Amino acid sequence: MKKLWGVIAGLIAAFIVVFAIEMISHMIYPPPVVEDPTDYDAISKLLYQAPLGALIIVIIGHMIGMFVGTVITLKIAKEKSAAYILIGVFVLLTAMNLYLIKHPLWFAISDVAAVILGGGIPYLAFSKK
Repeated sequence: MKKLWGVIAGLIAAFIVVFAIEMISHMIYPPPVVEDPTDYDAISKLLYQAPLGALIIVIIGHMIGMFVGTVITLKIAKEKSAAYILIGVFVLLTAMNLYLIKHPLWFAISDVAAVILGGGIPYLAFSKK
C-alpha cells in the first residue's frame, strides 16, 4: 500500500512543480490567446513559434518536477520499483502529450530525456544507500 501512496504522492508533487514552473514561464513569455483549447493543430502551430526560452523552461520544469516526484515517491514507498512506476507513468503522459500536440523534434527528444533524467538521478542516488 505504501508503494501506491508513494506513486500517487510523487505524481501529485511532480504535477504541482511542473505547473508552478510553467506558470513562471507564462509570466516571462506570455502565451498568445488560444480561442479553442481543444484545437491541437492551432496549439501546435503556436509551439513552433514559441520563444526558445519558453520551451527550455518547460523542459527544465519537467525534469525538476520528475526529480521532486521521484524523491517523494522513494521517501514514502521505500521501494525502488515505485520509482519505475512513477517514471513510466510520467513518460507515458509525456509521450501522449507529444503525440496529441505536435512539438518540434528537438523539444520532444529533449523533453523525454529530461523526464527520464529527472527521475533517474534520485533513483540512482536511492540505489546507492
